[in-house]
Amino acid sequence: MPATPLRSTLRTLCAAAIIGLPTGSWAATDDAMRDALNAARQQQWQHIDERAIEGHILSGYVTYHRLRNQLPNVAASQVLQFIEQHADSPLSEWMRGQAIAKYGHAGRYGDLLTVADGEPAGTARQCYYYMALIDRAPEESRRAGLALWRVGSSQPDACDPLFNRLRADGTIDATAIWERKMLAWQAGESRLSNYLGGLLSSEWQTALDTVDAVSNNTRAITSAPTCLGPECRATAAFYQAAMQRLTRDDTPTAFAAWQQLSPRLNLTSLERQVIDEELAFYALVRNVPGTLGWVDSVLPSLESERVLELRVRRALADRQWTEVMHWIAEMPSSQQESSRWQYWL
Repeated sequence: MPATPLRSTLRTLCAAAIIGLPTGSWAATDDAMRDALNAARQQQWQHIDERAIEGHILSGYVTYHRLRNQLPNVAASQVLQFIEQHADSPLSEWMRGQAIAKYGHAGRYGDLLTVADGEPAGTARQCYYYMALIDRAPEESRRAGLALWRVGSSQPDACDPLFNRLRADGTIDATAIWERKMLAWQAGESRLSNYLGGLLSSEWQTALDTVDAVSNNTRAITSAPTCLGPECRATAAFYQAAMQRLTRDDTPTAFAAWQQLSPRLNLTSLERQVIDEELAFYALVRNVPGTLGWVDSVLPSLESERVLELRVRRALADRQWTEVMHWIAEMPSSQQESSRWQYWL
């Protein structure tokens, strides 16, 4: 039977009596703590009875709210003291995260690095962290900054200082802008895609025009130029994005288009792998006629657990036991050791 509030209260009072605590005092202190927490959340510090809550197990939460409210105008040493004092409770990491965000927003990067304990969670805090780190560990900061940049959606405003710095020093160059534009186009983020296109010079105009043409007619991909952008730097990202859009929209047409395009394009094996993997996955998911031989020819080079799983399932459905064992053997050991696949060996 679930405990009622009355039963819970009686149980707590009995426990207090057993260990010798004065129950009346306990109840009064608990009420004071509840009032203090409510006041702290509303930043009504004058309504907190400090003496009444002194020594209470939850008094640290009041201190947390007070210290958080004072950020960023608090010494990093004071924040660290709080973190160490409450190391055995969630309060320590909550405070660390709050301090990173507030110090970062205020541009107090030295204080941020003092309280940080490696890369923080959350995109905004990561952007602040790597902006703070850029002079101390420039290579690490630039590498992480590029990873934060290369997404197909808008990032928090907190990332603007880092991105501006990386654009100024050339880390985020025109190619990186184009690659992000393609990720945004692929994700259907037209506003971001258009904004990024506006950052590119006239050297990229043919590539921009090609995106517009294929946006209006996905099948126009087969007549798109095989070299896009200065020194063909727009080619790989364009065809990866365009093929993914077409693959998800119309897999049979995408397969036919790729048979025409693949021999004509000068792409690296890794660049091709992105297109092949997505196309093989959807060809199996949608059971596209006439694609199985091609899937089998590219599958060993894809290093794709999801495509291998689909291929085994296809062989099981067709009762092709030799194929089942063959494709399970192609799986990485971590995947192959699953009981669902070991059963068939």
